[in-house]
Amino acid sequence: MDAGVDETVDGRWMTHAELAQARGISTASAIKLALRHRWRKQKDNRGTLRCLVPMEFTNPKQDTGAVTTADGGVDAPAAVAALQAAVTMLGDQLSHERTRADVAQGRLDDLQSKLVDTQAELAAAMGVADRATAELDAVQMALSEAEADAAELRQAEAARKAKGLVARLRGALRGE
Repeated sequence: MDAGVDETVDGRWMTHAELAQARGISTASAIKLALRHRWRKQKDNRGTLRCLVPMEFTNPKQDTGAVTTADGGVDAPAAVAALQAAVTMLGDQLSHERTRADVAQGRLDDLQSKLVDTQAELAAAMGVADRATAELDAVQMALSEAEADAAELRQAEAARKAKGLVARLRGALRGE
C-alpha cells in the first residue's frame, strides 16, 4: 500500500487525481464529488491536498449495465434493467429520507406542543402578575387614603389642643 494513502475505518485518504482514477471520472468531477459530500481534507507533509474518501466511493463507478450492440446501438433490455436498478436505489433513498422527515416532523410536533404549553403557562403567570399588580394598586390607594385621614385627624387634634382647656369645655357644653 502507498505510504501516502492511509486506509482507516472511515475511509481512505486520496488526492483528487487518485479519486478520479479510482472512480473512472475526471479530476474536476472528483473535486466536485469531494466538495458535494464535504469530505474532510488536509495537506500532507509535501503540501499535497488529500481528502478522506469513504470506502464505498473508492471503487470504480458502477457499470450501468447498458451494452452496445454491434451496430453501435444500445441494448434496450440492459438499459431498462439499469434504469430499474436506479429507480429501486432512488426509491430506497426516498424511503430513507421520508423516515428521516417523519422523525424530524415528530420532533417538530413535540417542540410545538412544548411551546404551546409554555405559552399557556406564561399567560397564566401574566394573569397572576396582573391580579397581584391590581391588588397592590388597591392597597397603595387605601394606604394613601388612610395616611390622608390620619393627617386630617392629627390637624384636628392639634387645633383642638390649641384652643386651650376653657375653650374646649365651653365648646363641649355648646355641642361643638
